[in-house]
Amino acid sequence: MFATHILEGKFLDARHDAALPDRTPLPRSDLRMIQRPIGPVAVFGASNFPLAFSTAGGDTASALAAGCPVVIHVDKSVPRQTHDAFVQALADVPALVFSKRYRCEWGTWGLVAASQTASEMMLNRFPDVRHVYLASGSCLPLRPVKELIDYLAARPRTDFIESATTADVPWTVGGLDEERFTMRFPFSWKRRRYLFDKAVAVQRFIGLKRRIPKGVVPHMGSQWWCLTRQTLSAILQDPKRAAYDAYFRHVWIPDESYFQTLARLYSTQIESRSLTLSKFDFQGKPHIFYDDHLQLLRRSDCFVARKIWPLSLIHI
Repeated sequence: MFATHILEGKFLDARHDAALPDRTPLPRSDLRMIQRPIGPVAVFGASNFPLAFSTAGGDTASALAAGCPVVIHVDKSVPRQTHDAFVQALADVPALVFSKRYRCEWGTWGLVAASQTASEMMLNRFPDVRHVYLASGSCLPLRPVKELIDYLAARPRTDFIESATTADVPWTVGGLDEERFTMRFPFSWKRRRYLFDKAVAVQRFIGLKRRIPKGVVPHMGSQWWCLTRQTLSAILQDPKRAAYDAYFRHVWIPDESYFQTLARLYSTQIESRSLTLSKFDFQGKPHIFYDDHLQLLRRSDCFVARKIWPLSLIHI
């Protein structure tokens, strides 16, 4: 639906008042008005949701309408036929590209790998991008993208990423705070919970601990970040990246610690918060915003909210 909106050009609000050379007492000149894209601020969704959950959501449509480039990642679990049809439907949309697909299971490295690949594509193909905003298919904008663009333009060196040490956060689940950085996690917490718990118990019993890379202080936080080109490029081009990737590949829930940790090595100014509004229950599961949350969403100083009920009638 949003592709049709973009292709038809309705978001441009084009208006034409034809010239009236014979009008009295004065003639009228030919008047033309059109909304011009501003930016750029990049938005890409390295979503861990199947296509049925709206990989390209309202945030994508808003970014395109504001003239911002978008990179979309579609989970590898989406059938190829469905994926190819989706790509074909958006083939004529300018400044929109698709990144290499990864299987993005919760708590696994695939989420980081997808974000890395999409980030590299964004930075390489769109050299004017100053900030990169990571969003999911379950995100919807709370404000016009122009407000986000202006906000970031006034803070060109600021990285917006929740980034705190394990001693500073009260929301770690399962008692795995420091241990998530010193143990190995070969089994899926969702699909093989018994083996996951046994592996943790065995490592605790024998006192097995991994070595954290030198100079790295693990930090944690929301995976929905907005990083400057400078910081994101430094992370992706670091000569030690292979070693960092090898380490974080076996950290539990690495998408909540990889960028949050490495941003501390390169950023000149971090505002430790996300520009995406999200709330979680005591089990770490995200809340869904319904119509009766409208006032909460309006009061938020964030620019995007996650997750919005798909049938919601909310109009901010």
